[in-house]
Amino acid sequence: ITNSQELIGNGTLSLLGLDPTTMRLSEANVLKTIEDKKKAGLTQDQEDGIVLIARDAQIRLVQELSDLMSLTAGDLGLDQDTFDNIKALETFKETELFMSTAVYDFTATPTANPLAGDGQTGVTVTGPAETSTEPSIDVLIDKEGKFFHSLFNEIPKLSDVKVTCDMIRTCGSSASMLNQADLHAMDAQEVKDCMEDFGMLEYSMEKAEELWPELKAKLLGDDSSAQFSPGDTVLLHNLLTVVARHDLDLLDMTAANIDAVSVLGRVSNLSPAEMAPVMVRYLESKETKVLSELELKSLGRLLCGMTEHDWDTQNKDKLVSAATSIAMAQCKVPGSEVEGALKIMFSGLEGRVGDLGWLTLYAVDMAQVDFRELSSDITQNMLDVSQYSADSLMSMNPQAASMVSVELVGQLDDTDKLTALAASTGEDPVLRRELTARLVDLLGQFPPPLHPPTTTTPPETTTKDDNSSSTLSAVLILVLAAVLTNFYL
Repeated sequence: ITNSQELIGNGTLSLLGLDPTTMRLSEANVLKTIEDKKKAGLTQDQEDGIVLIARDAQIRLVQELSDLMSLTAGDLGLDQDTFDNIKALETFKETELFMSTAVYDFTATPTANPLAGDGQTGVTVTGPAETSTEPSIDVLIDKEGKFFHSLFNEIPKLSDVKVTCDMIRTCGSSASMLNQADLHAMDAQEVKDCMEDFGMLEYSMEKAEELWPELKAKLLGDDSSAQFSPGDTVLLHNLLTVVARHDLDLLDMTAANIDAVSVLGRVSNLSPAEMAPVMVRYLESKETKVLSELELKSLGRLLCGMTEHDWDTQNKDKLVSAATSIAMAQCKVPGSEVEGALKIMFSGLEGRVGDLGWLTLYAVDMAQVDFRELSSDITQNMLDVSQYSADSLMSMNPQAASMVSVELVGQLDDTDKLTALAASTGEDPVLRRELTARLVDLLGQFPPPLHPPTTTTPPETTTKDDNSSSTLSAVLILVLAAVLTNFYL
C-alpha cells in the first residue's frame, strides 16, 4: 500500500507538470494539489493519464493483495485467463523508471502552494538543498511507520462508505456481501443503474431474501401498480426466484413474454408447490393449455410445477421430442398422482439414463437399468425402493443413494435391502442414522458393518477458514474500490 501510494503521488504530480523531487507533500496535500489543478482545468492528455494511473493502481493492488492473501481467480469472481492477464500486466512503468533515477532533494523551508492563491500554504515546495545529511535507519523506520499508519487512518470504515454503482462494478462478485443497510443508503438511481449487476450476483436464498425488499423499494418506489418490463425481468436474473416467491404480480408470466419467463425457469430453485402458481398463470394466458415443443424446451424448472392434469393435457409426441430438455429441469415430483401421469406420457421412451435424468423412472424398465448410473434427481423421485433388488441398491453411488427419502427407509422391512442401502449411502448423517435405527429395530443389534451413528459433527475448519478469507477479501476489495473511486472521480 505504501509503495502504491508513492507511485500514485509521483505519477500524478509528474503528469500535472510538477517536479516530485523538489516537493515534500503529505497525502492530504497531494489530494489538495490535484483538486486545485482539476479546478484550474486539465488537458485531455492529463485526464487520460489520470485514468491510466487509476487503472494501474487498481491492478497493482489486485496483484499485490492476491499474493499477500493467497487469493485465487475464483475468490475475486474472475475467470482464470482474466486473472492471469491482470497478474501479468505492467503498471506504473514510466513512474517507476522516473523514481529509480530521481534524486529527492528537500529543504524544510515552507513556501506557497504553486497551485493556490497568494498566502496559501500547506505544501512545502523547495529548491535544491545545498547540503544533504543521510538520516539514520531509526529515523527512516519511524517515518515509514507513521506514514503507513496514516494511510490506514485515511481508509474509511465500510459502514461509512456510501456504495455507488461504479463501486459495485469494480468489486464484481464481492459485492454480494452487501447488506440491507448498504442498499438503503444508496441513491435509487444508483440501484437502477446497476440493476443488471445486482441480477448477475450469486446469492444464497437467505441473502436474496434480506436484500430484495430494499432493492424493490429502490427500483419501483411507491408505485403499487408497477410491473417489471420483459427487459427488466431478464436483468433481474438471479433475483427472479425471490421475486416470484414474494412478488409474483411484479412479473409478466404470460405466454407473450416467453423469453423472460424462460429465464425464471432456468435459474429458479423454487419448490414444485411454489412453481405451481407460476405455471397456472402461464397456462391461463394461453388459448390452449397444450405447450409447444419450444415451450417445453424453454420453461425449464417451471415444468416441475405442473399438475397431473397439466401433464395429461400435453401432446405425447411433443413431450418425447423435448424429453432431453425436460430432463435437465431435475424436477422433484410432488406425488404419486403426477408420477402416474408421467408414466403414461413417457413410458417406452428410448434413451440413456444420463440423457433422460429424472424421467428415467417413468420412461424405462428400471429392472434393466444399471444403478451405478443413477443420479440424485432420479433417486429423490423414488416413491418405493422395496421393488429394487439388494444388489441394485448396493451399487448406487453415495451421492445418488443419499437422496433416497428417509420416509421410504422407515417403510422398508427387508434387512438385506436396508443393509445394501446403508453400504451405498456413504457418510450422509441423516440417512445413515435412520438406516441404522431401522436395522436395530428389526435385528435388535447393530449389524456389521454398521456402527452406532456419531452424535457429533467434525469441525469444518477448512470451510470456515475459506469463508473467512473470502469475506475478508470481499470487504477489503469494496473498501479499496471506495478509496480509488473517491480519489479519482
